[in-house]
Amino acid sequence: MADSLRADRATSLEGSARDSTQILPSWAQRTLCPAGDGCGDGECELLHVDPTWRDVLASRHVAQGEGRSSSSARPRLIVCAGPERSGSTWLFNAVRLLLAHSGQLALSYWLHTVTESKLRARGLTALGSSGHGGEGGGGGGEGGDREGGRMVVGDGVAVQMGGEAWGGVNVVVKTHEWSEEWEAGEWTKQVLVTDRHPCDVVDSYLRVGWLPHSMPHIKAHLQSYLSDHRRWKQHAALVIPFPAIVPPGSDSELHCLSRLATLLGLNVQGSAEGPAKGSAEGSAKGSAVEVTECGAGRGRGGGRAVDVRAVSRALAQLPLPTGWGPDPVTKLWPRHIRSSPHPSRRAAARGLTREEREEVQQVVSVWLTAPPK
Repeated sequence: MADSLRADRATSLEGSARDSTQILPSWAQRTLCPAGDGCGDGECELLHVDPTWRDVLASRHVAQGEGRSSSSARPRLIVCAGPERSGSTWLFNAVRLLLAHSGQLALSYWLHTVTESKLRARGLTALGSSGHGGEGGGGGGEGGDREGGRMVVGDGVAVQMGGEAWGGVNVVVKTHEWSEEWEAGEWTKQVLVTDRHPCDVVDSYLRVGWLPHSMPHIKAHLQSYLSDHRRWKQHAALVIPFPAIVPPGSDSELHCLSRLATLLGLNVQGSAEGPAKGSAEGSAKGSAVEVTECGAGRGRGGGRAVDVRAVSRALAQLPLPTGWGPDPVTKLWPRHIRSSPHPSRRAAARGLTREEREEVQQVVSVWLTAPPK
């Protein structure tokens, strides 16, 4: 399993990988991107064939095709809502790989905004709803037999998460912006968020060329950025600070992966104990870092025990795309991290000056102390 996780996108999606779509519920099959592995649309909100499905298929001993997930199995919604340049793509892939390593199916999507219609098309139903989910169909029923207060589906996976029984199918959404087009309180979900000092966020934007070095533009962007981030944090079950996930393979990153796995109801092989510590960039340098667990939602699941060290290695070895578009599964962009294939552009970027950092911190402190809207 560890070898296949490390290979992740390097493995061809032909043949057996494409056969792995047999494990998908019918509603998920209807959301598959017709462009397949060749999709170069950075904003594509459809489902792309994930190499980890093949491992899940093998782990369930369904190579002959009898293992298709029930179209009525209730999926679990996991929203990775960290803002840009804060480790949000690390979070998204950490969740995807943790679930796969445990033998659970992760159906991962990028959504520019979360809306009720998009959730229903992905097999999800709001609290109190019955029947199948909207245009996508499926996902609204029970999909299994009850045993001891838990749901047991055909492959023997039995999980209870936040009081909701589900069938081992996870809808993992990566998003940034807050949306008013859904009533968040009406959906059973887990919201996971990353956090980073605003000055370090700006420096990161400037380094990869995603923001012009103009203070009026920077402040306007940050105000919208922090407003969305504040709304997501109000619903977060876990907040992971950026310094806690660097460098890859550090004790603090392993601790974060262990906390994530536990929150997701996964069994952890061994444990990464101790507080998450790290060195933040800029003004937060040298400070202790606390991973904040904000609410309930922890459960106990079946499946294999997760080796967080193997998952950490798999995360570190996810290949960056060499073109200009993102990888359709990992959502990594060519200039996402420091090992960018375009070092000349990165080297030419200048970060905030000391005076600019002070200006940013002053306006941010005003915004963050204002009552939420």
